[in-house]
Amino acid sequence: EFTEGMNTYRIHPVIMTNMQVEELVEKLQKKTAAGEKLTKQDLVPMTLCSLMGGKLSQKERITKAFEFSRQAEKDIPKEEINKIEAVMYAMAEKFLDGVDMEEVREAVKMTKLGTMLINEGREEGRCKNIISLVLRKIRKGYSAIEIADILEEDKNVVQKIYDAAIAESPDYDIEKIYRRLKEL
Repeated sequence: EFTEGMNTYRIHPVIMTNMQVEELVEKLQKKTAAGEKLTKQDLVPMTLCSLMGGKLSQKERITKAFEFSRQAEKDIPKEEINKIEAVMYAMAEKFLDGVDMEEVREAVKMTKLGTMLINEGREEGRCKNIISLVLRKIRKGYSAIEIADILEEDKNVVQKIYDAAIAESPDYDIEKIYRRLKEL
């Protein structure tokens, strides 16, 4: 217990190894088999399944957690599912390596989180490609307006890239320019 001013903080340790992951998995399997909807309260403990006791391997635990999150996608708001899956993925990163992590990545690709990450990666790639094209035209002496016309891109977008590139010259580092644009 710790008191600071009018606030008192109490710590109640929760020992996760006393919980058996198999019991949690069984409970959720029974619920879904009975046609009941999984709730956020059902899934949150699965985010910590790697810390629980039990005989299931870490890969099996994390894979089951993602399976349950996929089953709950229609019943739980997308934002909540994304948060839960992000924690599950962070735990996978912590406890898995090599082939096991690759298999979990494949499973994650089929989730809303996976789709979101893939879409973000595509958008980042598209943005870096445009930056690269703009940089080539800057090196040839074109203005931002000329570059926008040549590339048939939005003038405001090209102007922002142009300004960020000029601020980074003479290096024209695509990563730095991309980070600068993300800050805007």
